[in-house]
Amino acid sequence: MNEGQKFIVYAIAWGILTIIFTILSKKTKDIKKKKMLSLISGLSIVALMFGVAIWMGFPLKPLSVFFVLALILVCIGQKYTFYCQACSHTQQPFSKAEFCSKCGAKIEY
Repeated sequence: MNEGQKFIVYAIAWGILTIIFTILSKKTKDIKKKKMLSLISGLSIVALMFGVAIWMGFPLKPLSVFFVLALILVCIGQKYTFYCQACSHTQQPFSKAEFCSKCGAKIEY
């Protein structure tokens, strides 16, 4: 399998994971489940990227640094993504909006 075909496999797998986690996130109204799905989806995408990069033959040392940085970014995204307690709508990361953009309820951080 050449590099182009490997990238196509990666893109299809990434798309499938994205669709699955988007549908699951839209279906659930529980904030804890949404946070868990968000964390699992972020870690899954990082693992997929890392696995495909190894499969394509990238050097392991630089990849390990990027893997750690990607994990840190996923954790930061988790910490700074907020959900409305009334409607479980995802609020903009890194913004401290006072009211939900969907239902207008007061956001408690």
